[in-house]
Amino acid sequence: MLTVTLSYARTHLSGLLHRVDDGEDVVITRHGQPIARVSAVPRQKRPLRSLREMPAWSAPSAALLRIVRDEE
Repeated sequence: MLTVTLSYARTHLSGLLHRVDDGEDVVITRHGQPIARVSAVPRQKRPLRSLREMPAWSAPSAALLRIVRDEE
């Protein structure tokens, strides 16, 4: 856990937020006393689409792979 002063946090907020995004917690102090803790918000997981909602394949997968390979 990283501890920084309020004045440091003001001038380096962007860099501190990068560290928070990487999973590190940051404590901000004023006059030597902790006043805030910044931590990452848990990311929302996207639900998987139902197989019924997925578009139908127009050909067998091997044929689709050959088409993609030949286009490159």
